[in-house]
Amino acid sequence: MSATQEPMPGAIAPLIPTDSLVPRPRGRRARHDEEEPIDEVPAVSAGASPEPATVETAAASASPDASTSPDVDAGVPAASVDTAPEALPVEAHGHDDRYGVLLAAGLGVLGIGGAASHSGNPPPPIAVIDPPKPDQPKSDPPGVEQKPDPGSSKPTGPDQPAPDQPAPDQPKPDQPNPDQPNPDQSKPDQPTPDQPTPPDPGKPNPDPDPAGDPDPKPSAHVPVAPTLSLQKDTGSSDHDLITASGAVDVAGLEAGATLAISLDGGRTWTPRAGDALLPDSLFDADGAKHLQVRQIDAKGNEGEVAELSFVLDRAAPEAPRWTMPDGKPALGAADVMALQGVEAGALVEYRLDPAAPWLIAKDGLISASQFQHDGSVHIDVRQTDVAGNVSPTATLVANIDVTVPATLTLSLQKDTGSSDHDLITSSGSVNVSGLEAGATLAVSLDGGKTWTPRGGDALLPDSLFAIDGEQHLAVRQIDGAGNEGAVAELSFVLDRTAPDALRWTMPDGKPALGLGDVIAMQGVEPGAQVEYQLENHPLSPWLDANDGQIRVSQFHQDGTPYIGVRQVDLAGNASPVTTLTAKVDVTVPAAPTVLLLNDTGASSTDRITSSGDFRVSGLESGAQLLVSLDDGSSWKEIAADTIALDELNQAWNYGPLTLQFKQRDAAGNVGDAATLSFTLDREARTPNWSSSNPDHSADATTLNGQDTFKVQASRSSGSGADSLAYRIDGGSWETVPADGQLPLSRFGADGRHQLALRQTDLAGNVGERTLQVMTDLTPPDKPAISVKANPDSGQGELTIEGLHVGDNFEFRFNGGGWQQGWKWTANDADTAYLSNGYARDQGRVGENTIEAHLIDAAGNVGAATAFTFQYSAAGGGTVI
Repeated sequence: MSATQEPMPGAIAPLIPTDSLVPRPRGRRARHDEEEPIDEVPAVSAGASPEPATVETAAASASPDASTSPDVDAGVPAASVDTAPEALPVEAHGHDDRYGVLLAAGLGVLGIGGAASHSGNPPPPIAVIDPPKPDQPKSDPPGVEQKPDPGSSKPTGPDQPAPDQPAPDQPKPDQPNPDQPNPDQSKPDQPTPDQPTPPDPGKPNPDPDPAGDPDPKPSAHVPVAPTLSLQKDTGSSDHDLITASGAVDVAGLEAGATLAISLDGGRTWTPRAGDALLPDSLFDADGAKHLQVRQIDAKGNEGEVAELSFVLDRAAPEAPRWTMPDGKPALGAADVMALQGVEAGALVEYRLDPAAPWLIAKDGLISASQFQHDGSVHIDVRQTDVAGNVSPTATLVANIDVTVPATLTLSLQKDTGSSDHDLITSSGSVNVSGLEAGATLAVSLDGGKTWTPRGGDALLPDSLFAIDGEQHLAVRQIDGAGNEGAVAELSFVLDRTAPDALRWTMPDGKPALGLGDVIAMQGVEPGAQVEYQLENHPLSPWLDANDGQIRVSQFHQDGTPYIGVRQVDLAGNASPVTTLTAKVDVTVPAAPTVLLLNDTGASSTDRITSSGDFRVSGLESGAQLLVSLDDGSSWKEIAADTIALDELNQAWNYGPLTLQFKQRDAAGNVGDAATLSFTLDREARTPNWSSSNPDHSADATTLNGQDTFKVQASRSSGSGADSLAYRIDGGSWETVPADGQLPLSRFGADGRHQLALRQTDLAGNVGERTLQVMTDLTPPDKPAISVKANPDSGQGELTIEGLHVGDNFEFRFNGGGWQQGWKWTANDADTAYLSNGYARDQGRVGENTIEAHLIDAAGNVGAATAFTFQYSAAGGGTVI
């Protein structure tokens, strides 16, 4: 395909450099001994040129190397890719061979054989190619583009077969043509293992791509995508892909490969030699670029596409601009030079001296505060755009005044407070001194949150302050260049109004004021001093009422004393005098009387009880009763008369308690406390028990003659004085021995018994529990030991007789250690045979003694029986 041809829709156009001949893939080729219909010429793309061309034109435009192509006869040109199949006449040239026509049409579609014109003229419509000669070897270039077979499950991509499915009749690379004899095979008619079996001429042509059949042909070599990178990324970083140079490095090229380049998203492709560097001239105008490159190896195989997107900007920006603001004699320390003409994203730089380094002007702003001296200054400025292009340097001229004016001095014109320097006054006029010529003022009355401009006044008037109260004045001067001086501050209290008379009323429901009360004045101005007199006399001194409160505790008798009150504000203004009428009661009530109602212990005076009821008396009329449960740390108000402890704290059941009671009269005076101490125990506890039988449950146990049974109090603290008792089977109560051990003989006959246990504490609380006790205190009888013939072995063996169901037994030889027998069951006879192995292991030849005793199911151990016997070693060991 020539460089001017449009690709078939949906396919990537093949790239063929005009200065070289590259073999192109081809489709399936009919064998010379196969019949193939002439009307099955492969179709060309929709963009193929319909114009006819001559064979002479095609031959003239063919590459000089075309004559060496192994698939085309020397001197015979290939058909153009733009030639439509319908326009291909058959010119046999002495040969009526349809294979030649088909091959010519297929090769013409792909432009093989130099059909693409170097001059850009339309290619010829047809070329007639003689069929291959039998004695001429052929190379196997990759298959031509062909439409998928209707019977194939996967259509192949443009210009080449599917990656995993080569063309059916295309031989693998480096293998001989299947149409030619194979010199390495003894049977030329049989294909090699790596070649497809040629079709039988007498049978229909098989499906070239049957579903599921492995393709014997490998895919064409696909060169790797080259690696693209900017030769110079001149932007703000070396990887932002913004540059002033469009030169692109190309890496990863195969030897002899050429390039195909697209700058329009793959719509058109331009061939290029295998350059390792694409020049900047490849790109015309500046802007966003999207470069696509793929390499084509020496055999014409096209590689994957490599892409590189970047922004190209080769135009230097203009120099920044700035002019002195109109009406501004100089720039002050707070001013900035806002440069104009700055490109978006550009880096703006400036320097204050040609020999000085360049500094960055962030956001295009240059602060005047960096200038150290007043006067005219020259500033060089330039900008560097995001691609690294540097503008010309512009020199700006600015008048500078960065000298800060002096701090002002503020003072009250009249300080009318109690002294001339307490800054409390009834006049808000303020003197201002230290103003520069031409300066103005900025005034703040809210701590610097807001500022109000004023002229250069030497006196700020009283009218500046709207209301009385604490004032915080802040003033600074601003010179003609706009430099602001330091803030001068003046804080004072402005009070231009005399305070109102004080107020107070007796609290509702309060018959009198007590010792703990205070008279809290109402209507006190912030910061004013409250004063009071206790005598209505001009010479009576005025006393300070701290925080505006008068304490009743200073009065020494009950009644209604005289109290005169007034307030003096911070400016020295005194209010009218108010006379208060207050009834006081400063007499402390007596301590109440408290009695424990029920002392349930061993005596009526030991203060050990299971009842928490008590009675309080001796209260004044209208008094309230207070109780403390934590030694006076906190007090709780309760009703008088008979009181149940549960009303105070229901969680108390056991332990020593101390309660305090006191009364508070109607005036709020609190008297001394009365104390009540006692031990409360309202819990009836049941005793604990244990037995030596490890299998006992919570409410039952089985005892034998060797077991023990113990009773003990259920709590550890204070339980030593509790009494423990027991009774068996409803009998009389008996005291548990001091060691807690119950004699088993008290249970009487063996069998089931009901045992009741009782615990009585000092407060009279009684707790009981009942459990079932099964006793078996009778030991088993002595067993009988003899020598009998074992019915199974016929030998004489030791036997132990007299066992009952559930019994176990133990035995030993010659005074040795006791050995465990086995438990007797209902299926066993009452005789236990001991194997002669016991005698052999434990005894000796001659006379021996065996002892045995029984252990019944309850664990009672019976008396032992001794038996003497003779043991002989003959016959493996025999008891005689």
